[in-house]
Amino acid sequence: MFTQPLWMLSLVVIIQKQYIDQHYNAIKDFMSRDYDGLIISGANPSQADMTQESFWEPLIEVMEWAEQNTNSILCSCLATHALMKAKFNINRTLRKAKSWGVFPHRILHPDHPLMENITDGFNGPHSHYYDISIEEIEETNLKILAVNDRAGFFLLATQESDLILFQGHPEYDDKSLLKEYEREIKNYLSGQRSDYPEVPENYFSNLTVSRLDEEKKNILDNKEFNSFDSSALEDIDLGWIETGNTLYKNWLSLLSKRK
Repeated sequence: MFTQPLWMLSLVVIIQKQYIDQHYNAIKDFMSRDYDGLIISGANPSQADMTQESFWEPLIEVMEWAEQNTNSILCSCLATHALMKAKFNINRTLRKAKSWGVFPHRILHPDHPLMENITDGFNGPHSHYYDISIEEIEETNLKILAVNDRAGFFLLATQESDLILFQGHPEYDDKSLLKEYEREIKNYLSGQRSDYPEVPENYFSNLTVSRLDEEKKNILDNKEFNSFDSSALEDIDLGWIETGNTLYKNWLSLLSKRK
């Protein structure tokens, strides 16, 4: 089996460090500045126990700092699950099947400022293996603003919006779920997952789903895959993008009122 020489691996690490030093701020520099709000994005989970993730301690350090030094924290996906664990001691649970695709949502608190100009039944993307118990959420000061009974909650927030927690992905563009699907196919071919991935629900057109099923047969026969062509994105309903833009506009409006 081919393995890279040690000097090559060391070079990769050096290049990665140089890139990080050039394009990212150190936490101490980040914390020396003033912010109206902070967005903490997610990541692919690599550990069943989040506290064993390599980024756990610095992530919680930033969260605790932000609670005292910003007007609002907006978390996405894994960061949402991490904050629920760190602040409320609520553990995420592994779902029987991944919540993956585009789903309609019921708005439970239409009078909340974040829900302004958002239509009940709006579609939104999900992509998560884990979930948070609705019953445990209801014991906190968080409001469940939007939910799908199968996919899970889309958005939680306090009444004051000092904490905003997305489990859904309003930031996804038209290609996001396609790229995830391609990644999971490659993970299957490389042995990182045991099964060929299901197609994300309610995302591709019916015609594209049929074509992808044919592509699956070719991929399984040839054991090779790079990417799908742009036709896979034809006839996708992108209504969630406008909803996502509105949600972020509502958040920015709340921040501007607190300046």
